[in-house]
Amino acid sequence: MIVGLILLGSMAAAGVSITALVLGFPIWAALLLYSLTGMAVVLTGAALVFLRQTRPARPEPQAYPLAAAPRG
Repeated sequence: MIVGLILLGSMAAAGVSITALVLGFPIWAALLLYSLTGMAVVLTGAALVFLRQTRPARPEPQAYPLAAAPRG
C-alpha cells in the first residue's frame, strides 16, 4: 500500500514537473513543483486510506442463559 502511494506520488510529480518544463518554467520551479506535488499526493492518499478504514463495531455481548445441570 505504501509503495503504491509513493509510486503514485512520483508519477504525478513527474508529470507536473515535465509539464512545467514544457511550458517554459525554470528548472528550479519544476524541481520545487516536483517536491510539492509528490508530497501533496502522498499525504492526501495516506489520509484517504486512513479515513476509509472501517473498524468493525464491537458485537454486543450476548447473554446466554445458563442451562440447568442435568439431574440424574
